[in-house]
Amino acid sequence: MKKLFFALSILFLVHGSAYAETGFSDVNSHWAKDTVQWAIEQKITNGYPDGTFRPNKNVTEAEFLALYINAFLNSKGDLDKQNEHVHVKEHPWFEHVYQVSKNYSLPIKSTPNKPIIRMRVAEVVVGGLGVNFEEERAIKYLLVNGLSSGKSAPTVEGFKGAEAITRAEALQFIKNIKEKGIDELKSRPTELSDWVTMDRKYEEYAETHESLATMLIRRLKEAGNIVLPTGYSQEYVDSRITEVYQLVKNAEMVDNGKKVRIYLPQKFKEDEWVVVETYDRVNGSVKEYLEPWSTKIPVYKEYTVDSTFAFSISLRKEGQIGAAPFANGGYNSKTKKISVNNKTIEENVVLTNE
Repeated sequence: MKKLFFALSILFLVHGSAYAETGFSDVNSHWAKDTVQWAIEQKITNGYPDGTFRPNKNVTEAEFLALYINAFLNSKGDLDKQNEHVHVKEHPWFEHVYQVSKNYSLPIKSTPNKPIIRMRVAEVVVGGLGVNFEEERAIKYLLVNGLSSGKSAPTVEGFKGAEAITRAEALQFIKNIKEKGIDELKSRPTELSDWVTMDRKYEEYAETHESLATMLIRRLKEAGNIVLPTGYSQEYVDSRITEVYQLVKNAEMVDNGKKVRIYLPQKFKEDEWVVVETYDRVNGSVKEYLEPWSTKIPVYKEYTVDSTFAFSISLRKEGQIGAAPFANGGYNSKTKKISVNNKTIEENVVLTNE
């Protein structure tokens, strides 16, 4: 019986090539040079007949599955054991790969010749670790457990889940796993893993890896409520969301808890208004419209409040009326939650006392 590794080499590998020892013409100055050499030594992959490795070539679903499975099973001869009924010459090379993937319940899309995106890679990788997370939670699992440092940054956003993955990047994923001492390919559970704990762990991780703006936008996207007013860039709106959150977060309780002090920006963007709105059972609803560039605006505003109260702050364009601000944020003393654009951003918040 021919080994599956040999079968895979027919498509995009050259088993036993001299370049495994001398290097490839297109890898010497590549960031993944050491990773490629490691993969060659581990007999996970090899190069092309022309002496190249093509590290920046996008990987198809079948190719990634082959690399991933090969890293765990090829050296043990387990691939042959799981595919004894399949003859290499009678079926496409990737049928072996998909059969093994199904045996381990890996989340495959059965699109062998299409490039696989990084998010799908994350799902496959964590599935082979015996965990069932989908989409961004699979990415979170990799980041929190040190199995990936992302593409542009070690965050969900920096992971670039919608982008295709290259041969070099695919091997780096596998190398990260192996260097963690993980040598066994596990079956993916049929039930979703504990996503509540996963989200909590990522929030702790995000405190030291995400900027405030990145954290806010990610949470809003997860809540399904990112609003982009017509004619304004996402970057501009993101900055307003960040600012309104900070205004709410910096509020304080003063006068032995009888008043809430809301600090306001001393400078406004051109044509912008800040709207502060407080609610309590004693005084009802109070609104303050603050015009831009006014010399009478103090550094903060204080409002008398009841034991349970709420307030909100909105940033709007001059003349803009109603429920269409760039961003709004609020605090509810009863639920102890900060919301942005009407979605919970932070819980168990207690305003600081003077």
